[in-house]
Amino acid sequence: MMGPDCPPKYPCVAGIYLSNLWYGHQQILIEYLGLDPMLVPLFGRLQNGWQPTTGLDYEQGMRLEVSWGHDPFWVWSRRNIENCRAAGLTWGRAIGAPFLYRNPRRLDALSESLIFIPTHSVSTVVLTGWDGYADWVLQYSGEIGLQNITVCLYHLDFTEDIRKVFSERAIDTVCLGPPFQKDFLGNVVSLLSVAQAVVSDRVCSAGLYALMMGIPFAVAGPLLMSEGNDIGPGGDQDWLRTNLPELAGGRFCDDVSVAARELGAEYVCSPTELFERLFYPAVRRWRLMPDRALPFDFDKQG
Repeated sequence: MMGPDCPPKYPCVAGIYLSNLWYGHQQILIEYLGLDPMLVPLFGRLQNGWQPTTGLDYEQGMRLEVSWGHDPFWVWSRRNIENCRAAGLTWGRAIGAPFLYRNPRRLDALSESLIFIPTHSVSTVVLTGWDGYADWVLQYSGEIGLQNITVCLYHLDFTEDIRKVFSERAIDTVCLGPPFQKDFLGNVVSLLSVAQAVVSDRVCSAGLYALMMGIPFAVAGPLLMSEGNDIGPGGDQDWLRTNLPELAGGRFCDDVSVAARELGAEYVCSPTELFERLFYPAVRRWRLMPDRALPFDFDKQG
C-alpha cells in the first residue's frame, strides 16, 4: 500500500524528482504549457517553498545534489537567483513561484475569519509548544477583534493530541492534506479566500500567497520549536527588520508588491518562454553525453 506521502504510481508523476511534485508544483507548470503532467516530467529541481537564500537550502540536501550533479534548477525570485549566482550556482533560472501560474484570485470573504498557519513539523522533527501557541491564538484574536478563528495544521501535526490542544479551547482546526494531495494549492486558495487576515509565526509560502491575493498577512506569535531546531530567517525579527521590514514587528502587511517580489512575479513567463526555461537546459545537458542521442530533433519542434 502507498502511504499518504507517496505520489500516485504513474510513470512521470512518480519521478523524476519527487520533491517537484510537492504541492503539485510540477503539475501546475506542465499543465500551464498545455502538456499532460502524467506524461511529461521536469529534468531538474524546482524550489518548493519560500526561502530567503538560494531557494535550494533546507530541503533534503537539494543544494548539494544540484551542485554535485550540475542539475538544471529553477528558483522563484530575484533574491533567490542572485544568491545562487553569488554561491557559484550560475546555471539555474528564475521562473516565479508555481502558485502564480494558477492566476489565483480572492473571493469575497464569507466571514470575519482569522486563519493561523503555524510552522509545521517534518518527519524527523516534532515541534513543541502547542499549548502555549493555542493560548496565544485566543489572546491575540481577542485583542484584534476577530473571534472566528481557524488553525491550519500540516498533515504531520493533524494528530489527535495536537487537535485536542485546540479543541479544548474551542478553536477549529483544518488540514489541507499531505504534499502530494491532488490540487493542494487549489485547496490553499479555497481556504485563504474566506479569510479577513492570515497569521504565521514565520514568513511562509502560504502567508505570501494570502498577501498576493490581497489578504493581510502578519508574522506574529510564539515560535513553535523543537530541540536543536533553528528559527530560520523567516522567524528572526532582526533579519526581517533588515531584509523584509514590511513583515517585521508583528504588524499586518497588505502590500501586494511585497508578495510579488518574494514570489518572483517579475519572472512569470508566457508558455513559450517557460518551455524554453524548463526544457532547454536538459537538452543542452543531454547533448554533452556522447553515448546518447536525443529522442527527437528538438530544434525542429514547434
